[in-house]
Amino acid sequence: MKKVILSIVSFFIASLLLTVHGQSNGPSNDHQKLKALVGRWTIQGMEDRYLEICEMYNGEYFLVCNSEFKSKSGKINTSVSIMGFSVIENHMTYYHYGSSGESQTLTGSADEEGNFYFEKEDLVEGKMTRTKIAMRKVGENFNFKEETSVDNGPWTTTTDMVYVRLN
Repeated sequence: MKKVILSIVSFFIASLLLTVHGQSNGPSNDHQKLKALVGRWTIQGMEDRYLEICEMYNGEYFLVCNSEFKSKSGKINTSVSIMGFSVIENHMTYYHYGSSGESQTLTGSADEEGNFYFEKEDLVEGKMTRTKIAMRKVGENFNFKEETSVDNGPWTTTTDMVYVRLN
């Protein structure tokens, strides 16, 4: 009985240490896919008003992007986005926080061609809203398309733009 309890406690401690300290084998291939987004970016047609700078966080497990958007009225909005890969849950993670108080959490994947796909479900004003995002690589840029479906209705394109690499 003592051996069983000791085994359970040892397993719990090892799991806790892995969770607290991360992966000991270094960033996975899925973590490495995030490097495709490192650099300076803008949005086609908004080059004078939008800038995003993405860098790999120390350890290369997470991509951190800081952006600045100047509205037509001159107001400056900033945001930070953090992307990673959860080895335990086997999917990409995306967290976004903006200076206007907005936040967003999505999960997704990246394929071998360098395309990224994310999705989420939220209850918005009492209605189940599903969102899916596709970032399809075209040369150095990405075609970015966001679609939503409310209460299992038809998918509607809410954003369709080109994410342009500056360097």
